[in-house]
Amino acid sequence: MEFDNALRDAEEARLAVERKWFEGVRPECRPSDQDISRMKARYHYNPEFFHIAVVGSAGAGKSSFINAVRGLSKQHPMAASTGIVETTDTVTRYPDPSPISQMIWYDVPGAGTPKVSDWQYFNDMGLYIFDCIIVLTDNRVLESDLTILRACEQFKNIKSFIVRSKSDQYINNMVCERMPPGFDIGDPDMDDETRSLFLQTKSEERHWFINETCQNVRMHLERENLPPKKVYIVCSDAMLAIVNKSRSSKAIDEAELLNDVKGSCGSVRGRGVESKSSLLDCQSDPRLAVERKWFEGVRPECRPSDQDISRMKARYHYSPEFFHIAVVGSAGAGKSSFINAVRGLSNKHPMAAPTGIVETTQTVTSYPDPSPNSRVIWYDVPGTGTPKVPEWQYFNDMGLYVFDCIIVLTDNRVLDSDLAILRACEQFNNIESLIVRSKSDQHINNMVCERMPPGFDLGDPGMDDETRSLFLQTKSEERHRFIDETCQNVRMHLGRENPSPKKVYIVCMDAMRAIVIKSRSTKAIDEAEFLNDVKGFMLTRLEAGC
Repeated sequence: MEFDNALRDAEEARLAVERKWFEGVRPECRPSDQDISRMKARYHYNPEFFHIAVVGSAGAGKSSFINAVRGLSKQHPMAASTGIVETTDTVTRYPDPSPISQMIWYDVPGAGTPKVSDWQYFNDMGLYIFDCIIVLTDNRVLESDLTILRACEQFKNIKSFIVRSKSDQYINNMVCERMPPGFDIGDPDMDDETRSLFLQTKSEERHWFINETCQNVRMHLERENLPPKKVYIVCSDAMLAIVNKSRSSKAIDEAELLNDVKGSCGSVRGRGVESKSSLLDCQSDPRLAVERKWFEGVRPECRPSDQDISRMKARYHYSPEFFHIAVVGSAGAGKSSFINAVRGLSNKHPMAAPTGIVETTQTVTSYPDPSPNSRVIWYDVPGTGTPKVPEWQYFNDMGLYVFDCIIVLTDNRVLDSDLAILRACEQFNNIESLIVRSKSDQHINNMVCERMPPGFDLGDPGMDDETRSLFLQTKSEERHRFIDETCQNVRMHLGRENPSPKKVYIVCMDAMRAIVIKSRSTKAIDEAEFLNDVKGFMLTRLEAGC
């Protein structure tokens, strides 16, 4: 009897762990004294210095940020590497160039890439040994960002800061959305009237961006029961200028961030790792096999039942007479703007999908094509990785298995969540899947700005002829480099993860919208080919009667 009871208790414990595993509940695992000593040795921790880790999602601009706070351009021989792919593969140490500085900066690989899953990111990276952690975000507040902040709260000695990077790029992008059709921020022949409208719009969007960003961060912290924190809104150009005792018209919170980090330096430096809770035993009794998978981040496979498929088809009003396309990807990739563009609409059109700084898509929303002859229905799917939409079981929870075509939209690096969706598509013979790299115009302009001389402003209305000529030449070179590196990056990740080879379509919203409405755009790359291929898939599917 006693043996039977023990077996029953063991099975109940195993099932309880397995239930949490399927629900995506994360276990909490505290570092041991041996873990702390090992990580301090790995990162050459010295109590005489202030050790700052810069963390966040892949592509948030961590390497560029570290260069800027150290007063270095990305071309400097001591600069951290930057690029389209995730250039930081391991935690890398960067002492401050100033001989009197006691700060050491650490560039931490981005969370959410195939190489660095966000599962146990804080512990696997050994972030618990740092004096200060800067959580860098360049778009929406993600679940991985909040996970890091929650973990920081468990350690009394860690100061944490929230920094919104690339503010200049985002403000320019918002301005471009409000400007008349055909506006190009890099146009060297901008007339006085357009220039005046641009400067006025930029002033308005700058104020709106600051307010919306602060409200968004405050909302997420409150929802997660985290203590209030200021969000520092910065851009690398302004940070670099201020560190080098210069001025920048792009500056917002750069000087305040530098002062606050410096002020934190003396308050926590040299303390031991003080945990607020005890270590969770990860290796125990009959739960061991399931717990090991849990802690290693192995995802359980869950196939939809016939009832699941029928329920999701009813929810999304699936009809075999139409071609149903789901646009998916990480939060902030531009899914809503993309759906507006492929339907020939601006973001301000009354029939447009809502867009914004926060995740505006809360549920899967259908958008029929405005053309009465079209048989395509577009679906805007909430982004992965936000607090409301965790990555765990995203494919199944969103019912993506009922769609005819899934477009995986990425605006930066290829993330683990993107590859998970592509792997899931491979399990369903009836789903066409496409990879689309969005916001190509914005990224090319950003690459150009990084190569231009210090102080260059893309929206400068008084650009001289020499600067204009250099800008146009640089833009042509960076456009070709961006296309080549993007294709190589996708090919590399697909080869590593073994989904079928795929073309990546490189697009921007302005060019997509122009082509849909039978116009032309100098920004166009793969927009026309993408539209033709989608049309081909649709005709094949509808003719087959699937």
